[in-house]
Amino acid sequence: MVGLVADFAGTFSRLSKSASCSEWVCYTISVKAPQDPPQEVELQPVTEQMIISLQTHAESNENQLKSGLRFWQNGMHQAYIWMEGKEPLCIQWLLTSKDNEKLRGLPGWAGMYPPIDDEVGQVENLYAFKAARGRGVATIFEKALFCEAKKLGLSRLITHVHQGNEATHKWARKLRWQRCGTITLFGLDIRKLRGHPIYIHSKQNLRGDPVFTDRFSASDK
Repeated sequence: MVGLVADFAGTFSRLSKSASCSEWVCYTISVKAPQDPPQEVELQPVTEQMIISLQTHAESNENQLKSGLRFWQNGMHQAYIWMEGKEPLCIQWLLTSKDNEKLRGLPGWAGMYPPIDDEVGQVENLYAFKAARGRGVATIFEKALFCEAKKLGLSRLITHVHQGNEATHKWARKLRWQRCGTITLFGLDIRKLRGHPIYIHSKQNLRGDPVFTDRFSASDK
């Protein structure tokens, strides 16, 4: 699989100096084991009224929050938030197999999301608000979200982190997320291919060995 991705990268480079390539590392974690939620946090399901408030929040243009709001706009309404009084501390989306059809319809980035299996949840766009940073709120929030996922009957969670985001990789490993594959995005600035990125999904087992259930996908728009 490493050779296959390298072949694609080489071919794209030869075709165009404007070729682009990005990679995300995929992680998974089991939530089956009994665990008590952190006592200092109570997560709330995100509501339409909260979304309206967040759309005018001073941090609404921050990448992770903005991306999460796009999920809501595209019909994916299962998200959790930690509030302190009227102030948001942390928010994250939790996608399940019920969202597969909506994920396939995402404009331009549907290829990032293969179908989610039953009993699996995908967490997306964890965002800690600036006033809450430096207090460990993201870690506390995530542990509480594991408990919420288990309440929903999920046994495992998945997520992905951009290759260059070393701080988040370190944080994920500390929480015992385990690497389970990669997503590689190829794009070409050629007239007929512009706007049609190609995503290659490579899976590996928890020992790090490749498994041959790779998925090739391209966005529809």
